[in-house]
Amino acid sequence: MDTNLIKIGLSGKPEQRVKTFQTGCPYQLEVVRVWEVSNMQAAEGAAHKAMAEYNLRHVIPNFKAKEWFFLPEGAGLPEVEEIVVNAIQGWLI
Repeated sequence: MDTNLIKIGLSGKPEQRVKTFQTGCPYQLEVVRVWEVSNMQAAEGAAHKAMAEYNLRHVIPNFKAKEWFFLPEGAGLPEVEEIVVNAIQGWLI
């Protein structure tokens, strides 16, 4: 991963979905983790709430996309996974 940006979102077909974001993006995007959940909207909302303090809207004024986050200071993907799993565990399949 060549950036500390991550996207947390829902998709029934994540590999196809990432292709739509790749167009015009200066970074190589990749799907690094997929969770199967019983309610995608509820799980996504819980994950976004848990990661809210790391939302890019806090860093970039007028940034519209609510699904983009930066990694917490000194953290990596394992720490983000722990935050997200704790938030969505009620919907994990």
